[in-house]
Amino acid sequence: MNHSVNYGIVEKLGEIIRFGDTEIKASLKSSTSAVYNLANRAYYIEGQAFKESYRVGDYFSRECEPEAVYMVATIVSEPLATDLVYLYAMRCNATITLMRYKGRGSDECGDIKDIFEEVYKDIPVYRDFTTRSGKQTNDGLIDQAIYTLILPHKYLISEKDRIIMKTNVGGEYADRAYFVENIGNAVAEDDGCGIDTAQLSLDTRS
Repeated sequence: MNHSVNYGIVEKLGEIIRFGDTEIKASLKSSTSAVYNLANRAYYIEGQAFKESYRVGDYFSRECEPEAVYMVATIVSEPLATDLVYLYAMRCNATITLMRYKGRGSDECGDIKDIFEEVYKDIPVYRDFTTRSGKQTNDGLIDQAIYTLILPHKYLISEKDRIIMKTNVGGEYADRAYFVENIGNAVAEDDGCGIDTAQLSLDTRS
C-alpha cells in the first residue's frame, strides 16, 4: 500500500497511543491556541493520527503518560491523506459514579424518598468548573457555579441522574453528589458512539 508523505512522518517521528490492545502512531500536541480556560489548556490535545477503527468517545492511553486516560472528542478527515485523521482529544481529569434516578418510593422505614440505582462506576470523564459568586434571594443563597462533564455517549447520562464525584468538602478531597440538570448529545450516534455533555448542580435530594 502506498502511504501519504505525512503518514511516513508520523510513523517515523510520532508517539504510540493505545486503544485497548490496538497500537497506532500519532503526532499530538497541546491545544493551546487562544485557550484561556486553565483546564482546557492543561488537558486538551490534537494532532494527526493513523486512521483506524476507533470512534469519538473511545478511550486511549499514551506511551509518554501510561497512567493517564484520554478520550477522543473529534475525528476530522485529512483531505490530502486518506490514511490519516486529525484527532482532538482530552485527558480525563475525574472519575465518577453514575446513579440513575428511578422516581420516588418508600424506603425500608416506609418514608417516601428519591430512589437511585447505581448503573456505572469508575467512569473516566473530563470535568470543568466555572466558579461564580452565590446569588442572594429571599429564600437564601443560590450556588451559581457551573459544573460540566464530558463523557462517552454509551453511558446514556440523563436528566435527573445523580453523579458522585470528588471535590473539596470541608477541607478534604471527598465525594459529593451532583444533580444532572441537562445534557447535550449533538456529538452522538445511534450505535452508542460519540460523547455527551452534561451540566450539573449540587444535589440536595435525600
